[in-house]
Amino acid sequence: MDEFISVDEALEMLFDKTDINDSSKIKRLFQYYSRGKIDFHIELFGRSAPHGLRFYNKPKGELILADEKLPCMPQILSGVFMLPREYSGEYMKRLLSIYLYDCEYTLDESVFMLRDQGVQIDVVEDITGMDWWLKEEEPRETLNGVIFNDSGIYPQVDDLLIKAEQITELKRSITPQKKPHKRTDITEKSNKTKMEVLGAALSVLAQFRPQCVSGEGVVQGAKVAKVIEDKAGLFWPETNQAPQEPEVLRKTINKWLNKSR
Repeated sequence: MDEFISVDEALEMLFDKTDINDSSKIKRLFQYYSRGKIDFHIELFGRSAPHGLRFYNKPKGELILADEKLPCMPQILSGVFMLPREYSGEYMKRLLSIYLYDCEYTLDESVFMLRDQGVQIDVVEDITGMDWWLKEEEPRETLNGVIFNDSGIYPQVDDLLIKAEQITELKRSITPQKKPHKRTDITEKSNKTKMEVLGAALSVLAQFRPQCVSGEGVVQGAKVAKVIEDKAGLFWPETNQAPQEPEVLRKTINKWLNKSR
């Protein structure tokens, strides 16, 4: 079963960590509606007007009431209904304009302004995709026969409902995706550094042995490390320095020298 949330809840989900002001938030939400990213719904409680007459389109697109073929009374509409964009788009534009102009309008004032502008919601869509034309319950006699008067509704921003899953998907699509940082494996990098240091030690022992041994001819880790530091440009020309701190450099070399002692 679909879960519906209010406009305020949708705005909180979409913009909870932004510095956007309230007016801009509601504008963006209605833009997402206009672009087909979300749908607006309304809950009808079935206790009073409007009722609904089903209608459909002829092959040529001419709108007719189902009641023209099968005489029936308008049905009570109860539950959550979608407000089809093709029938509600202009209403939503006017509603947003009134809301942004002065959020302190009373319900009666807002409805009066919408009615004065000649807009209303007169078609809703049920969960099966069936459109319903909102009508009064009682028919009216005319020269052309019995008709049912329109009974449009004037939902306010606070009345609108949105599917939670649509907001979740929208938030996912508009949230900047953090690109994963390319991280060099720490273990691999450490091993590479050790190999470079030991290679440098082997090289200086071959080329600068007198500077690497004691008076008794014993290789000294500290001396080898000192020569590596002095000759770092030979091994690491880009940085001109050893990849390890002096103390770490000495420990690395002594660790391997002591293995054979």
